[in-house]
Amino acid sequence: MKMDLKEICKALHLAYIADRFEEVAYETKEQFLRDVLALELSFRQKAKQARLIKKAKFRELKWLKDYEWSDQIHWPTTTSKEELCDLRFLEQKTERPAFRFAGNRKNPSRHRIRVKSV
Repeated sequence: MKMDLKEICKALHLAYIADRFEEVAYETKEQFLRDVLALELSFRQKAKQARLIKKAKFRELKWLKDYEWSDQIHWPTTTSKEELCDLRFLEQKTERPAFRFAGNRKNPSRHRIRVKSV
């Protein structure tokens, strides 16, 4: 039966569920399904992050804590060193939608999507 589950997950492109679903606690059907899918999403995000870092081919890892801050660095008035180190600007980027609908409100079939660069 477990082999059948792996084949189904493979067909649905759910790479991580078949090996990890037993770790999820079962209380209700909806909760179990939500937690299993959240687990899949979490593993996909980690794999994507690792894949993108590998694709970037960084020669060495560098950290902001090791950066030598000098008086020659001039920040825009909207940014501070603390905001840069806390990565708050990334949170602001994710809060804004990457697209918006534009077009004719009277005829919804004529709507277009305008993509803003993020």
